Amino acid sequence: MTGIVAWEDPVIPLDADPEDYAGSDLDVRAVLQRLPAEDRPGRRLDDLPWGRFHHAHGRADDVPGFITNLGSSDPMIAKNALRLLSGTLCHQGSTSAPGAMAVPFLLRVAENRIAHHRADVLWLIADIARRCHYGDGTRAGFLRTAPDGLTYDTYAYPAGWSIQAARDALAQDMDILIALLDDPDPEVRSHSAYALAAATVADGSVYPHLHGRLRAEQRPEVRASLVLAIAQLAFDRDRDHATAWAHSLLSNLEQPDETRVSAAIAWLCLTDGPVPHQITALLLDADDSVIDALEQSPWLQAIAAPGLGYTRCIGQLLDLNDPPHMIDDPWA
Repeated sequence: MTGIVAWEDPVIPLDADPEDYAGSDLDVRAVLQRLPAEDRPGRRLDDLPWGRFHHAHGRADDVPGFITNLGSSDPMIAKNALRLLSGTLCHQGSTSAPGAMAVPFLLRVAENRIAHHRADVLWLIADIARRCHYGDGTRAGFLRTAPDGLTYDTYAYPAGWSIQAARDALAQDMDILIALLDDPDPEVRSHSAYALAAATVADGSVYPHLHGRLRAEQRPEVRASLVLAIAQLAFDRDRDHATAWAHSLLSNLEQPDETRVSAAIAWLCLTDGPVPHQITALLLDADDSVIDALEQSPWLQAIAAPGLGYTRCIGQLLDLNDPPHMIDDPWA
C-alpha cells in the first residue's frame, strides 16, 4: 500500500481490507449512488453525511460552509472559500471522499453566471475527478484518469473510490457541463471540457457536443482543450476510432495549427508505437502562438507552471534525453 499517513480516527480501520467495506455506508460511491436521482436538482448540502468522511485536514463537517461561501456575491469571500476547498478536498492533488460529495454542489456554482471564479471551480471539480498524476506527461499517463491499483489518501481512505464517485457524479450532471461548453467565457468553456473528459461516460452521446463545439470554437486555447477532451474520453473506451480521428486532424493542413498540435499529442497518447517524423516535427516546430494556446489548456497547466508545461510535456511524450520532470509523490 502506498500513500498512507496514519492520522487518528480513520474512516476504515487501518488493519482492515477496504474491500470488506465496499458498498457500505463507508463507501462514498455507495453513499452518492443511494441518493434519489429525482432529488438531484434540489439537493441540499445537509442531505449528505459530511462528518462521516475526512478531507486533508480532518472530518468534513466544515465543507458545507465553504461551499455556501463559494457562492457568495462578495468575490473575496468566494475566493477564500475556493482556496479552502482546494486545500481540503484535493490537497496536493489527492482526492478525498468529501471532494466527490462536493462535486454536484460545485457544478451548480460553476453554472451560475453571476458566481465568481467559475473557471477555477471547474478546475477543482476536474482535479477531484482525476488521479493525482504528479506531472506525468508521458504517453501512457497524460490522458489516464483512473489511478493504478489501490492507492490511499492522507486518512488511509481508498483514493480510487473517491475518484470513481466523483467521475460518476460528473456523469449524472453531464447536462450542466455540456451547457457550459457554450458559455460566453472562453476559460469556462475550456475548463468545462476538462471536467467533462473526466466523467464516467457509458456511451458516445457526449461526443457530438464536443465535436460541435470544436467546429464552432474561435478561441485557439479552447480548441486545444476540446481536442484533448475528446481524446481523453476515448482513452479507455474507443481508442481505435479516436486514433484515426486524431491522425486525420493532425494531417489536415487546413486545420488551425493549435488544433493539429493538440491532435498530435492526442495521437501519441492513444498509441504506443514508434513516433512518425511528421508528428515529431509538428510538435518540435510549433511556434510561440501555438505553444501559448496549449499552455492555457488545463491539461498542460496541470503538468507544470506556466511557461513550462509544453516543453516538459513534449519532452516526456517524445522521450527526449532531458531528465524526468515529474513531481515527487509526497505520500509514496
